[in-house]
Amino acid sequence: MTLGGLNTSPGDNMAPYYRITIPALTILCVALPAQAEFPELELSPRVIGEEVVQPSYPNSNAIAFDVGEASLYPALSVQVGSNDNLFAEVDETGATDSTQLTLAPRFDYIATGAKQTVWLGYLGEYGQHADASQADYQDHRLSLISHTAFDSRRRLDVEASVAQSHQSIGSGRTTEFSAVEIDALSEVDTFRISKISAAFSFGNPAVKGELVGGLGGGSIAFISNEADTAQYDRDFSIVWSKLYYRLSPRMRVVGSLAHRSFDYDGPYVSDGRERDSTTNTVSAGVVREISDLWYGRVDLRNRSQDFDDPTLEDNDGVLIDAKLFWLWKRYSRFELGLAEREFVSVLGPGVAKFRSVSLTWRHDWNDRLSSVVKLESVERDESDESLNSDYSQSGVELRFAPRRWLRVLGGYRKGAVGRLRGDADQTEIYFGAEANI
Repeated sequence: MTLGGLNTSPGDNMAPYYRITIPALTILCVALPAQAEFPELELSPRVIGEEVVQPSYPNSNAIAFDVGEASLYPALSVQVGSNDNLFAEVDETGATDSTQLTLAPRFDYIATGAKQTVWLGYLGEYGQHADASQADYQDHRLSLISHTAFDSRRRLDVEASVAQSHQSIGSGRTTEFSAVEIDALSEVDTFRISKISAAFSFGNPAVKGELVGGLGGGSIAFISNEADTAQYDRDFSIVWSKLYYRLSPRMRVVGSLAHRSFDYDGPYVSDGRERDSTTNTVSAGVVREISDLWYGRVDLRNRSQDFDDPTLEDNDGVLIDAKLFWLWKRYSRFELGLAEREFVSVLGPGVAKFRSVSLTWRHDWNDRLSSVVKLESVERDESDESLNSDYSQSGVELRFAPRRWLRVLGGYRKGAVGRLRGDADQTEIYFGAEANI
């Protein structure tokens, strides 16, 4: 699921799109108060690379409606975007040029008490293409989160969620599909994720340190193209812990442990092997909080995966994940992102690894007008080399905020996709507006 402009992730379609966001019942919003201060949550780590976007609170400018003892934050997003080579065809003379319309409603119902916050959230995303109906999709996520602060040092966070997401054509098992094969498809690969997790935190990171422990579990089941995708259905579980320790007022160290297990419903069709496995991850990092010049986070992770089937080769490696921010001026910020990660693919026979480098410049020209310039390169390797892909993009976006809760935007992006059967270029032009998000 893609949120916002100039944004990609290795699990998303290599042709992201853009959104217009319009508040529901705008006339009534003017007289209503802004949101309350929300607590920080400790939710379980993502179990797989392509999991639906994690929930996030409405921002400080979002407008709420009082409903009983709780507050309702509604938003309605309408997205318009155009791509001149939607499926990244190498022979661009036969490329599919399509306009996409997306409807994305969101509702956050939040009740906050003296010691507990309960949050019911829904996020939908429904995409329709003018010239490629087989790429249409319906994504959504319903989650219930409870945060309980027993005292200043002990907290419990519980999350239950059901989500439906899709694997866009041109990624996953369709990476090497020809134009004829794509035309023959009737729908995208769609799967559902059910998950429940809990985390207990002891300590206070604002003072000195905090220790967190959690567990979770759930299942992944495909609901489309099942003749080809049922082999990827699985159950999963995760046990994890984190340690935060403050070295100075602006510096923290972070350590974590995670144990994941995957239990497939059946063997892979291609070779009849079972792919059940366990994965252990140990990480250590440093977090520098907002300062006068720079801040960010750097993590090193050691990851090892062990298959139950002794004929399958286990794998391990050291990975890096870094995000650094340089405050050139109060109104101007550079972001440098470096990442090398591994994860079990939703679609694919094993582990996927991706490496990415990105540079983003965000500049506020005045109180209402801002711009974003982004360069990014992503390299993705799968255990099945036919699924490998590279992606690079450059883009510029202008944003204008006539109201504190309303922003209009427009931009241009150029992308290049490299796959086993050749390279393809894509060009996108978009416009939109965002409000009450």
